[in-house]
Amino acid sequence: MNLAALLKSAIFDIREEELLEICLVKNSHITSIYKALQISEKYFETAKRLQNIINISQKLNCFEFFNFLLNEENFRQKTISRFGPENLQILDQFTLKTFDFCQNFSSNLQQFLDFVEKLEPEISLSAQKNNQVSISTVHSAKGLQAPIVIIPDCCFIFNQLPSSKEKISWMKFAEDKLPIWCVKKEEENQLLRIHRQEKNKAAKDEYLRLLYVAMTRAENELYVGGFGGSNDDDSWYNLIKNSVKDLANSEKFLDQKNEKIAGEKFEIESNSLVIGQGKFSYQKSLAEFSKKTAIKLPDFLTKKKVSEKTEIFNASESSTNQINQAQIRGKLIHRILEVVGQNSKEDKNWLINLSEKIITNEEFLDKKEATEILDQVIKFISSQHFSELFSGQVKCEVPIIGFVDGKITNARIDLLVIKQNEILIIDYKTDRILPDKVSPAYVNQLKIYEKLVGNLYQNSKIRSAILWLEFLKLEILS
Repeated sequence: MNLAALLKSAIFDIREEELLEICLVKNSHITSIYKALQISEKYFETAKRLQNIINISQKLNCFEFFNFLLNEENFRQKTISRFGPENLQILDQFTLKTFDFCQNFSSNLQQFLDFVEKLEPEISLSAQKNNQVSISTVHSAKGLQAPIVIIPDCCFIFNQLPSSKEKISWMKFAEDKLPIWCVKKEEENQLLRIHRQEKNKAAKDEYLRLLYVAMTRAENELYVGGFGGSNDDDSWYNLIKNSVKDLANSEKFLDQKNEKIAGEKFEIESNSLVIGQGKFSYQKSLAEFSKKTAIKLPDFLTKKKVSEKTEIFNASESSTNQINQAQIRGKLIHRILEVVGQNSKEDKNWLINLSEKIITNEEFLDKKEATEILDQVIKFISSQHFSELFSGQVKCEVPIIGFVDGKITNARIDLLVIKQNEILIIDYKTDRILPDKVSPAYVNQLKIYEKLVGNLYQNSKIRSAILWLEFLKLEILS
């Protein structure tokens, strides 16, 4: 399993279908994945690379080895292409961890791996962007920190969590584990009862470890909230409340019947919290904050409840209904431009090579079509439009949802160019004929985009444009 995961990683970039091929060779020869690579002609070069990495690992210390992977094996650039440039900070922090371990503890690679497996060291990332809220699971937040952290839903009942309700017990007999199913507690024998108690204790320990991770993400302030009538002493809310009774402020923050949030937009600017038109210092206590302002829910939460039958209009797909070769071509170009846009600060030759690799992996295009798409992408990357659009802050393939003319509307915007007081919406079009006049369907699509983006950036001028990729023409619509 470890080797399969390594092959699928950015180091080797083996696709799921290719891994299946390797596994078929493994099964037919009743051998290992490692041996299957060596006897398969198609993956012989992969086997050589793997063996070279193994040989290198036996000669270098832990810091030198991972540095070799990042630079000589081009793992750094491959990671950027797969996960985006923000992951560079993780790689840099990891490199510092290996250097620190090598200098202060041991240079042995196996000891470093043992250290990682047993202690699970965290990589703390500094928040690089202001004025944003990051929503994450507790597991995903491990290693991250922020000045303010909100744990919003802490009133769940521990005994109703899936980990504490599992009725199947995997019990060890000799060298094997066997599943034992017992429907009712009163039917348990002593062996099952002891095993269940041990399992529940392990689940409770993990539950508390997760709480520790959640609470220690906060640098300055921690807000803990809960919803519902649960009063379980083991809920996170009560565990925290009972532990810090004399140290924390407790306040009923939202009363949906009598109070509403004054505005629909929350921002954190410097050391202030902006709600609607009001600005408040978040360094003051929650009690002070609540006394100074009426907190009201926005209209879209109180006026209209979204039901399963509510129609959701997809603005991004409204202009075309045909699934054909042109659509496959258009989606491929959009996928390439998304990756290129996310890595726009990289060397242009590297971006072109990356685009070529994406095109090569597309199964539904003939060589002529693939060549034409690559030529189109190369012209765009080399153009003045590319340099101008990607010179500042951009967001690629932005999913967005909101109310437009009373209808819930979702869309995916190809490119947002964010300037100080202006937002430019770019919609890529791959049409092979340049129209004399933009079709009404395209115009309506971009008007919807403008309304959705305008809800988020209320103080910015919103403009939209079509970039005709075949002709490298940028047509401003508003």
